[in-house]
Amino acid sequence: MKSFSLLAFSLSVIALGCANEPARINGAVAKKTPPSSNSNDNSISGNNLTAELKAAQQQKDDLTLQKEEADEQLTTLQLINNRMCLRLFTYRSQCPVSARLRSTDNEKVLGCVGNYEEGARLVPKYSIKLTAPEATGTFFLRADNGYDSMPFSAGGVTEVLWSPLNASDTQAPRIWDLTQLKLKTSPGSKITVAQISEFEFRVNDKAIINKQALSAVADSSTTIDVALDSILAWKNQSAKNTSPCLVTDEEIDGIITGAKNDAKTKAALSLEDTQGLVASDSDAKKLDSLNKDIVDLKKTLSDSTTDIDRESDRSGKLTLELTGDRNIGCFAKLPISTLELEINGAHLANKPIVIEATPRHDVDNPRQFIFRFGEQFAQTNPDEEQLSYFINAGHFLSHNFSGKRIGDIEYISIEKGGVGFDAFHNCWNTMFGQKCEWQNSEKNMYRLDSLALKVNGEVLYRSDAINFTFQEGKLVWADKNISLNQAFRTLMHRTDCPAQ
Repeated sequence: MKSFSLLAFSLSVIALGCANEPARINGAVAKKTPPSSNSNDNSISGNNLTAELKAAQQQKDDLTLQKEEADEQLTTLQLINNRMCLRLFTYRSQCPVSARLRSTDNEKVLGCVGNYEEGARLVPKYSIKLTAPEATGTFFLRADNGYDSMPFSAGGVTEVLWSPLNASDTQAPRIWDLTQLKLKTSPGSKITVAQISEFEFRVNDKAIINKQALSAVADSSTTIDVALDSILAWKNQSAKNTSPCLVTDEEIDGIITGAKNDAKTKAALSLEDTQGLVASDSDAKKLDSLNKDIVDLKKTLSDSTTDIDRESDRSGKLTLELTGDRNIGCFAKLPISTLELEINGAHLANKPIVIEATPRHDVDNPRQFIFRFGEQFAQTNPDEEQLSYFINAGHFLSHNFSGKRIGDIEYISIEKGGVGFDAFHNCWNTMFGQKCEWQNSEKNMYRLDSLALKVNGEVLYRSDAINFTFQEGKLVWADKNISLNQAFRTLMHRTDCPAQ
């Protein structure tokens, strides 16, 4: 999102003579304003109010522009995600082996269930058809020694759900990721391959495994092997352009481009004239109205930032659901030995804000940055003023990601730890006593121009035109959809992985 800086300005206040010591706020020394020989207190108040009014109007204009841009960005993301959800429904319907065994927290984050046509299911219906008149008891399927189906009997078709053997396992596998499937007997039950006349493992009533896949296990009366050849056949077809299991990069790009164009059209049609100030209102009343608008706009922008973050996260996860099988290659499985960020940016000068009645103080830690690459996957820069990662060609290098693999990198975000301020105190004496005001300015501002992420020396992500300024109200830059980045695609499609 482009940043719109507040109008930078400085105001020298005409003052009657005083000999007060300058105030110090956040380490800054205030400057005294020299008196004017032909001014009075009333003219000073009028000048101050006029300056505050202009500054407030500029701040409102800047925030309004930011809101319009945020609205368009949010609308774009929502349109992209809605269309990706619809594509995901058809994808899983046409390519049943791409579905997961059970609903997960990730499926909930996708936000697709319940929002579209009746009967559409992201987590499909699983059913077993088993005919074995001489078998006794109940049976179940075990997938990869990690998931069990509900028990079913030998007779007719039974719909089944799956549950993990380890309750903490929240990453249900796709069907085509399975490496082992077995038909097992419950305690006291008996069945043999010879007794089975019909067997089908169905997804949404479509049989993807049949009786020919069954084979006896030597020295076992409780287990029957289920070969996965038919599932592998589905998966092997996914490289073909005509395969229902293939969603190409070009198709994803088309979804995104179409949504962006529609969002721009929608934004142009929905522009409304904002209510201007009434000319007859006093400056004080105008300023009060503007300040209320500014508070409302800041609240709206804060809410929009939360919504944009959520929709960006959805967009990234939806893209991986649609293209993940192609993108998860040998590099994704490699452990991370080094992780390096190459940053081009700048440390910016202080930005004057407005003349105010009170000083502003630092909020949290304005010199700290947190680099995040996924949930519980982060590194902290405690003091940018000392480490200077945002100076051109700055480097952040870490070896502290033991146990993480390249495929664990879900997104990239850079979060500034707070907002810093300097406050300059101007005071003057009048016949009615001393008058004071504060010229506040924001400090510790940094600009991010471009970014590259290297893992084990290989470029995983690169963006050369970011142009994001970390400042009050804009403390987080993030790309939650790194799977669309060309560097990510290139690395994940490669097959020349080094030996582990």
